[in-house]
Amino acid sequence: GTYFGTKCFPKNCLEMKGQWGMNGAMGGWGGYGDKGGKGKGKDAGFKGGDGGPPVGSALKMLLAPKEATSLIGAGGGTSKMIAEQTGAKLHLSGRSEFYPGTQMQELSVKGPNADGVGHAVSMIYDKLAEESGKIFGGEWEVEEGGARVHFVVPTTTARALIGPGGETIKYLRQQTGMRVHVEEIAIGAGELAEQVVSMSGPIHGIQAALPIILGKISEAASQPWFSKWAYNVSSAQGKGGAPPVTSMAGKGKGKEKGWGKDSWGAPESMPAAPPPAVSGNQSSVDMLSSAVSHIPPQLANPQDRSQTIQFNCPSNCVSGVAGKGGSATRDVSIATNTLIDIQDIHGNLNEKAVVITGNAVGVISAYLHLVGRLATVQEMMNAGVTGLDTGGAAAGYGAASSTL
Repeated sequence: GTYFGTKCFPKNCLEMKGQWGMNGAMGGWGGYGDKGGKGKGKDAGFKGGDGGPPVGSALKMLLAPKEATSLIGAGGGTSKMIAEQTGAKLHLSGRSEFYPGTQMQELSVKGPNADGVGHAVSMIYDKLAEESGKIFGGEWEVEEGGARVHFVVPTTTARALIGPGGETIKYLRQQTGMRVHVEEIAIGAGELAEQVVSMSGPIHGIQAALPIILGKISEAASQPWFSKWAYNVSSAQGKGGAPPVTSMAGKGKGKEKGWGKDSWGAPESMPAAPPPAVSGNQSSVDMLSSAVSHIPPQLANPQDRSQTIQFNCPSNCVSGVAGKGGSATRDVSIATNTLIDIQDIHGNLNEKAVVITGNAVGVISAYLHLVGRLATVQEMMNAGVTGLDTGGAAAGYGAASSTL
């Protein structure tokens, strides 16, 4: 993907007084930087992470590929209109550039102030809901009038959104009617570290959420590193490898009193961070790539459920692998389009059976995610890490969860 929008922001940026309508006229962005270079985003000049003109506000979002395509519109027309009407600049990662640990593209919205960014984000979600009255956010099933949205914010903002004793996240939930989950794993390191904030609930809750979220982002916008974070792209695969993954557990993020009630591990949640990156050499990657390329089309069909993989997991590691409330395996299930079930093994109290069902590509991907997670949990336990939830069985994805 390529950053575009090197031109100055329009001086007549819309002042919305902290509120943005969800039913405004639809717009477009100034082009998109899809890798193939198809004439869109020609005013681009910034590669991921290289930076650009200072920005007053920014918010990153995760979109399913189908949503990204809908947003671009014919000839990029929809996106261009949003840029023209709001003064915001948008950057979408390439079709094959997914945010770490997800199958979603990364959209960055930057502007001179929070009002323009908020207006643009509202118009984006308005567009996504236009066809079905829902925002799927990578989910298969969403209730009528419902939304699944995923924001990416600096770790300092994530901490501020939780607030002392979980006060802010409780307020956010009360004002929006949406469930809120801040992932405890950060992508990136230092000033560029960021976390995913996932929300689930009525579409109209987004309108109430944006001023709160952007208000917290504004507190970080004056920092010298903010523009660099705004231009950084964690989804830029093949440009230096996967970004660092940092556990924020035990550092005050998501650990305050009351946070567990607002944390959300339902099936619709998206992981903010992937399992630890596979450290195998290139020959292993080539081997897997070759195997996938030779799979018959019917076995890669998303509707196929003919393949099953089962492995045993030590009973005392099940909850660590599953994540709090089963959020981790459910995220893997969503990302790989598989069904994951953890079952008792007759006569074996020391282990549980993890059964993965789906198409060939999905079950293999889910298996690699889960065994990688299991290895991480065992390593942490062997290192004497305390606070791991090792009590019960559930399903999940991401880093090992600590008891909240």
